[in-house]
This record gives sequence, C-alpha cells and structure tokens, in this order.
Amino acid sequence: MIEDSSELTQFEAFVTTGVKTTDTFNAWRKKTNGIVQLFSLLQENSADVESPVTFDYTNATIRIKTDGIKTINIENAAVTGDKIANLTITEGKLSANSVTESKIGAAAVTEAKIANNAVTENKIGTGAVTTFKIGNLAVTDTKLAANAVIESKISDAAVTTNKIANQAVTGEKIANNSIDTLKILNGAVGTANLANQAVTNAKLANNSVDTLKIIDGAVGTVNLANAAVTTAKIAADSITASKLNGSQSGDAPIYAARAYVVFKANVTADNNGTFTRTPSGTTLDGMPGHNLQVGHKVYLERTSGGSFTNGLYSVTSVLSASAFVVDYSGSASTGGARARFWTILRSGNVSSVTRAVDNRAQFVINFTTALPNNDYATIGSTRWYDWVFNDEGSGRSNSINSAFIRTYYNDNEKISVSFYC
Repeated sequence: MIEDSSELTQFEAFVTTGVKTTDTFNAWRKKTNGIVQLFSLLQENSADVESPVTFDYTNATIRIKTDGIKTINIENAAVTGDKIANLTITEGKLSANSVTESKIGAAAVTEAKIANNAVTENKIGTGAVTTFKIGNLAVTDTKLAANAVIESKISDAAVTTNKIANQAVTGEKIANNSIDTLKILNGAVGTANLANQAVTNAKLANNSVDTLKIIDGAVGTVNLANAAVTTAKIAADSITASKLNGSQSGDAPIYAARAYVVFKANVTADNNGTFTRTPSGTTLDGMPGHNLQVGHKVYLERTSGGSFTNGLYSVTSVLSASAFVVDYSGSASTGGARARFWTILRSGNVSSVTRAVDNRAQFVINFTTALPNNDYATIGSTRWYDWVFNDEGSGRSNSINSAFIRTYYNDNEKISVSFYC
C-alpha cells in the first residue's frame, strides 16, 4: 500500500481522463500508483464491507489486452446472444447433441446438410413422399405391397401379354362377346367346346358335310331334294318291285332299260359341212351339235368337190363340238359332205340316230354312255308295222357304243326302241 499521497494521484482525479500517452513519466507513475492504491484498499476492506464496492463513474474506460479475459473470468450464463458476434460459432465450439430441434430454423436443414442414408422411415412424415419425390423406375416390385396395384393405378393398354401369367385369364376375366375369330387358334374348338344345337346350317361351309359326318340312316325323305337321287346314286339290284310306282307283285327282280329312243323315220337333222381326206383319215368340220363320241357310227355323203365314198364310218377322234375324224383314209381330197341324223323326240342314254346303209329301214343308235356289254336285248315298235329287231349281219356288229336296228320303213312312222342287258 502506498501511503505517501505525494507519490500517487487519487483515482477519482483522473477517472474521467484516464492514463494518456501524453502524460509525463511522473504523471503516468502517480496515476498508476493511484490505481494500485485503489485495488489495495478494496482487497483490504473486502471482508469488512457488507456488499461489493461499486463505482459510479459513467465515463470510465477499462482497456483489456488481447486474450486478457479467460474462461475463469466469465460468469456462468454471462455470454448472451447479444455478446456473440455473427458467424463466430464454428463447428468446434458446439458440443455433441447441443443443436436441438428448437435451435434449428425452419427450412434450415437443406439437402447438403443431410448425410447419405440418414433419413430413415421414422423421419418421413405420413404422406410426405409425393410423386415428385419418387425417382423414375424407383418403385420396384419389392416396394409394392401385396394387392396394392388396383385397377385405377393401371394405365390403359398397360397390361401386355408378357405381364399376364400363364393360365391367369380365366373365364370370368373375359368380357362377353370379346372372343372373335382372330382370338381362337386354328383347330382349338373341339367337340366339348360346342354347345348342343350350336352348329346351325349357317355355320356349315359349303360341301363340308361328307359321308363320315352323316349318321347311318339319318337322311330321310324330307332331307332329299327333288330329283336328287340320280342313276349314279342307286346301287345295283336295289330297285325292287315295292319301290316302283303302281301295283307290283312277286319276288322276281325288275330290270329297267339301259337306253331308249323315240324318233320319226321321215324327220331328219342332217348336218352339212366339209371333209378333208388324208392318208391317215378324214376330218369333217362345220357340223355343230354332232353329239358324236369316239366309237360312234355316222353315215356320211359327199355333197360337192373331191372324191368321197358314201357310207357308214366309225369316229376315231372328236376335235370339237363341230369337228370330228372318221376311219376313212386315202389320197388327199377335199369337198362338201353331209352327216345323216334323225331328229330324236324322246330318249334316255342315246345321243344320236344315224343311217346304217343306203336303205330307208336300217339305222344305228349311238349311246351317250357305253353299255356294259354288247349282248343286249333290243325291243322296239312302230305305228303301223309292229316290228323292230336287231340288225347285226355282214359288216354290222353291235358294240357297247352303237346298236344296229331294222324296221319296216314308212315315211310317217314313229319308231321306238329300247335296250336291256
């Protein structure tokens, strides 16, 4: 303690002016001693005073050197927010877990502040993950809960073939009338798939019902169209007496004619044309509707031109509906010719009637379909003279294609003849 007052300047005397650099050394020394004197008095009297000594110096200034205030000099809770400069709290100043929820400002935790894998399920609010928060292709199969994908979640046409499991499309999944022809595999509709009475007439293609599709005995009379039972449809020896119209009796079989014809002896249908003879045969042309076939007989007469012998010839080739070739050969010659035909009034399996020889009462009957053999019976009649008979003889032999007949000739006679074998 400095007792000599001449060696100090009382603190009250310079509290407002402070210690200045312009002070003399002696003035500076005395002011310093005054400060020391002040603190010594405070220390000596600290036990005697009832409360801390206070100074009421409004303008007093205390200059503290850099780093002069230590932790021990700072009272607990003395450093308030106002005492802390902006941007002075660094990471190292914060103790673990010291930044609590109330210390974090709204929207302060940005993406950069969040560590990878730090946001767990509990940290995400209900309904917080919206469409925009989900990355493309992020919702994989394992992220979908069972039964989570309902109809409204599926885009139109999104369920392609690859998305449908085998056997998944059951009957109740298929809309009514949705299966058209293109959806059914060829041959997929079996008998078990057809409902009874489902195959109607409109469903059958033309000519699709063959013999195997018809049950034996299923075709009744009402199922047969008029004139549907032709000759080819009737089995041999199947026409019995009971099948014929009218009163029939007995067990003996009934046989029908193989061919028949009715014609008038004075009504001809001659065919005029041309002939061309060569060493291999004679061609007749310009005779439309001759109805001749190979093996038929035809009586020919020369009408003009070159050399030609009138007579009956056999047809060796049919070139067209108006031309044919006969077995008459010789040196080359051409001219006009006539084929002699008689007008047919009624017939069955007869295509033409021609002259046999240069005689008014001898004829040749040409069959449309050849008879099974040439041993057939000939039965005929005329209006006035009831006799017609087989006329085989020298150079005249019946064949399966043609038959010779003779009758009494009268210009107005109607001749009927039939053949059985």
